[in-house]
Amino acid sequence: MGRSEEANETYERILQAKIMPEDRPSFSQPGTLALRNKNFEIASTAFDKAISYFPQDAINYYSKSLIYVLQKQWDKVIPLLKKALSVKSGIEEASSMLQKAQKWNNQPSVKA
Repeated sequence: MGRSEEANETYERILQAKIMPEDRPSFSQPGTLALRNKNFEIASTAFDKAISYFPQDAINYYSKSLIYVLQKQWDKVIPLLKKALSVKSGIEEASSMLQKAQKWNNQPSVKA
């Protein structure tokens, strides 16, 4: 088994684990690692699970949007960034990326 397959199995096991509230800061790490490795399916699953456990953590929505930024799927980026900013306004990175995504998607910019 290659390193990529081993990493995928590790991500899958982590995603199956029961998550406790005190695990919140470290829970998005599997998604971040998968994103860095451009394993978008695993990253998406990890961020979805993080969002389901911690829906008021704006960084999970922002992080999931990066999956689609890398794939230039602006129609998926925009709602995630808007959600991140509705959960916690003032996230400079999300606000900046939202303006860029709207421009690239030919949508009028809306201040969030």
